[in-house]
Amino acid sequence: MNEVCDMKFSGGNLDPTVRRYPASLQLPMHSHTQGRLCFVIRGNFQETIGPRNYERQRGAVLFRPAGLNHSEQFGRNESTCGLLTPTSKWLELTDEFGFLQQNDRTAVGGAALRLVETFEHEWSIGDSFSGLSLQSVLWESIALLGWSNGAIKPSVTTWASRALEYLHAHSEGSPTLSQVALALGVHRGHLARLFRAAYGETLGATLRRIRAQRAVALIRGTQVSLADIATRCGFSHQAHMTRVFKSLFGATPGRFRG
Repeated sequence: MNEVCDMKFSGGNLDPTVRRYPASLQLPMHSHTQGRLCFVIRGNFQETIGPRNYERQRGAVLFRPAGLNHSEQFGRNESTCGLLTPTSKWLELTDEFGFLQQNDRTAVGGAALRLVETFEHEWSIGDSFSGLSLQSVLWESIALLGWSNGAIKPSVTTWASRALEYLHAHSEGSPTLSQVALALGVHRGHLARLFRAAYGETLGATLRRIRAQRAVALIRGTQVSLADIATRCGFSHQAHMTRVFKSLFGATPGRFRG
């Protein structure tokens, strides 16, 4: 029986799911009532769509529209997939990317793998920044699946640098991708893609890093308690700050207090 884990993230109400499929599981022909994105995190499986069979492995990003009949035969090891189910209202916003929601799409390669790794990383952290990061993953996935041959090549540095300035100026809050994009006057999908192209990570990951760096400065330069610093820097609590420090710096906050 499938082991399904659900986790909600703040920002965007994405409610992502990680689903683990037992080895050698066979799912008969079926369809879904809503279109959904699948990020193949671990394992492999054979997918059948119509008369054709496809091999799916770690690093693939798949979009399966509502009503598409398909089946899966999983490999000899357990497989893990991350799932996002965009609302129909959200999908209506994707036309400009050349993304037709009635068509199935698949992306592989370096860009797709980075999105899968980001989904897995943010799932493992599951903090208040993960919602912003997963909003970016959602838009980047649509851009990757919809654009072809780099047909759209907007300026990277201008929008990305302005977004970075915005995050620094609003690091105490919890801005969503929509709020950042609205403030800058740029589309969410463009912003998500441009920011990663410029800085190699999502806006949520960058905001997490900015808060951690600010916390380091306070720890080294003041005698304010670690609990108060965590609050000042926008972390949920001291334990949350500690987890972020271990992830980014490989050390606890106390190690920075000389």
